[in-house]
Amino acid sequence: DNKCIIDNTRPTTTKNRIFVDKKLVSRFDIEKNHSIGGNIEKQIISHLEEICYETVIISDYSKGVITDGILNYFRECTHKKGIKVFIDPKRKNPHDYRDFYLIKPNLKEFNILNGSNLKYNELDNDLAVYAEKYNNSNIIVTLSEFGVCGLSGSQYLYKSTGVDDVIDVTGAGDTCLAIIVYCYTMKLSLSTTLEMCNYFGEKAVRTVGNYNISKRDILEFQLQMISYKVKFILMIVDKKLVVNNKKRSELEEELEELEFPKLGKSKNDTDKSYNYLLSMPIYNLTMEKIEELKKQEKDKQDQYDTLGKLSIENMWLNELNKLEKEYTKFLDHKNKMNEEVKPKV
Repeated sequence: DNKCIIDNTRPTTTKNRIFVDKKLVSRFDIEKNHSIGGNIEKQIISHLEEICYETVIISDYSKGVITDGILNYFRECTHKKGIKVFIDPKRKNPHDYRDFYLIKPNLKEFNILNGSNLKYNELDNDLAVYAEKYNNSNIIVTLSEFGVCGLSGSQYLYKSTGVDDVIDVTGAGDTCLAIIVYCYTMKLSLSTTLEMCNYFGEKAVRTVGNYNISKRDILEFQLQMISYKVKFILMIVDKKLVVNNKKRSELEEELEELEFPKLGKSKNDTDKSYNYLLSMPIYNLTMEKIEELKKQEKDKQDQYDTLGKLSIENMWLNELNKLEKEYTKFLDHKNKMNEEVKPKV
């Protein structure tokens, strides 16, 4: 449900970006970022109480909209309704973000919240302590050119990135947050979530302005991952790649020459840089598994090609139609549940 709430005390933010040789060198905003008044805050909370949602995404840009009252309202929702709150934090007080399902700071922001000065490869212990202290089930930290790391429960993972030609960082954090929520709704693993954050984060910083993720982009990522696995397995089966009785270092050198991507847990941990291939169970070499992966690859390729033939407008309309159907189902289910709990006279 959409609603426009007007605050006559502040102008619409005007964003300004300065580029030199097609690269962003500076940015500034013309705006007022004082905290919204109590009346506007009440209007926002009143509207939130009228609509149905299970997940909340908050990008707190320190523009004055995300007040203590709004954060407390969502915190109460997590306790009473089990609502999952995903938030990109900008405040300095870690207590402001306690009890939320996931926070996604960058390295500088996490160090401010944590009162530390950690480097990108020193976060594992502190993330665990922080998550327990402030009751955050998940923390994902973006690390600029070093990639991304995350903690989910007791599992900590780090994924490096190969980005080196940054053009514009505008919206890169939002891109990552959108992917995180997508992965949550699709019940994807932490490992896949971090890989997708890197993949789409690289696209975002190589694009002038905001990068809009499409379904075709996601299919492209999935197709790439499946294709490399199929390629790897078939090379073994066809004896074009021999893995038996070889040192891991030799295999990694050969995989690099064959242009397989590195997806290790650590930027400097070459021993695990091809773990997504070298740790695959032996049953992946069976004919049944090969055929299954080939079918997955073909299905993804067909979907990718089909979407490629659609205009952006038609793609958007298709997604809106699917959203409308699912939302109608959700409302029907909600109404049915409300009828069941009504007291019988």
